[in-house]
Amino acid sequence: MSIPQDFPRLKDAFAAKNYEQVEKLAHKIKGGAVYVGTTRMKYACQYLERYWKSGQQALFEKLYEQTVSVIEETVTFVENWLKLNHESL
Repeated sequence: MSIPQDFPRLKDAFAAKNYEQVEKLAHKIKGGAVYVGTTRMKYACQYLERYWKSGQQALFEKLYEQTVSVIEETVTFVENWLKLNHESL
C-alpha cells in the first residue's frame, strides 16, 4: 500500500492547486484502501475522484478536507490496532 508516500503528495498537489494530480492520487490511494479493506477511506477517495471527474468544483475543497480527515483517522486506527495486536500477528 502506498499511502505513506502518496498521502503527502496528495496534500502537496492540493496546496499547489494541481487538482488533476489530486484526482490521480485519490485514485491510487483508493486502490490501496480496497486492497486492505478500509471501506471509509475507499469511499472518501472515490467520491473525491468522481466529483472532480464530473466537472464539479463548488464543493471540491470541502470534499478534499473530508477525504484527508478520513485518511488520517484510518491511518491512526490501523497504527493503534497494530500496536495493540502485534504479538498475536
